[in-house]
Amino acid sequence: MNSPTWLCPTELDRARLLDMEPRLYRPRLIAYGTMFVALVAMAPWLGWWIPLPLVAAALTVRLAESAMARTTRPEYLLAAGLVVTQVIIGVSVVATGASQSPLSAWLVFALVALAPRFNRRGVVAGFAIIGSILVLSTVIVDFSGFVDSPVQTLTSGAMLIGVAAFSVALSSSELRHRGEAAVDPLTGLLNRKSLAARFEEVRQQARVTGRPVALILCDIDRFKSVNDTHGHDCGDDVLRDVGREIRAALRSFELVYRFGGEEFLVIVPGLDLDEAAEVAERVRIAVAERRPGALPVTVSLGVSAGQGDAIEYDTLFRRADEALYRAKQAGRDRVVTGGSTPDDPRARSSRSTGRDHAAAGADLEAGERSRIVTR
Repeated sequence: MNSPTWLCPTELDRARLLDMEPRLYRPRLIAYGTMFVALVAMAPWLGWWIPLPLVAAALTVRLAESAMARTTRPEYLLAAGLVVTQVIIGVSVVATGASQSPLSAWLVFALVALAPRFNRRGVVAGFAIIGSILVLSTVIVDFSGFVDSPVQTLTSGAMLIGVAAFSVALSSSELRHRGEAAVDPLTGLLNRKSLAARFEEVRQQARVTGRPVALILCDIDRFKSVNDTHGHDCGDDVLRDVGREIRAALRSFELVYRFGGEEFLVIVPGLDLDEAAEVAERVRIAVAERRPGALPVTVSLGVSAGQGDAIEYDTLFRRADEALYRAKQAGRDRVVTGGSTPDDPRARSSRSTGRDHAAAGADLEAGERSRIVTR
């Protein structure tokens, strides 16, 4: 589920794809409408059947988009739909004159639609596929016609190359700026700005599959003491190490965000409360064993989960936040689930041999006089 793929190697790539898809609905409607009107106008010369392939192509893309919410790899479904539409246009090119067909230039349209959806590799792959369809439907099928009059095909090919160059540049630039806004520069994790769109995607998938969704809210224990005692550079090292350990302890479809300060939020699709608590325990152990920043740092975690109509971000976050607060009150370095108490068997705490992590954490608070438990 939601693992990195060749077309979407990072969460940023997939988040961009899903964010842009509804934004492209109106431009796509205008483009297909204009093309349909033009084909109807050209029907006396090309044949009255000529608008039908365009209708089939538009329906193919629409079916692919409507099925995106039911798949864990929407990028491949959308890419397949776009390839099918280009094959349909390629067949139409062959049927309307091959190398002399005025429809060959319309293959360029799909390449324009790739740049807002995919990164550089997706645009380059699209260029290779569309270019192959152009060559096959014009030069290969009608080589003699191409030799006699190559103007139409060469014009379409030049347009395709030019649009590809601009598309790669625009896609790379937009992804870079989006990354600067959505990625935390210190830890390399996604930040909370990209959280809402991603949670909505997970929620829609969960409603289709009937599976639950869980949230894990993680907070570094006594982080203020790290900064006060060891300096902010050491604090940055701790944040980076904790973020790295959380990411490494998760599976590919469990998404972690730096929520703010020393807090991290994990979205766990497909797991119920107890299963998500096991994930949180794995995170807690990994951080404690790693000693982030070469210090005995621990984390406290609150877990919540919902299913069906109960998958609402505000509700799940509030429950996870309340569970995290109880974990802090109970002594830190533990996992507490929403709806449980710190003494519940599901409220897990760590005790290592010889010396517990809570005691080790006291080393970070040398000279601290206050014993007030805070978050």
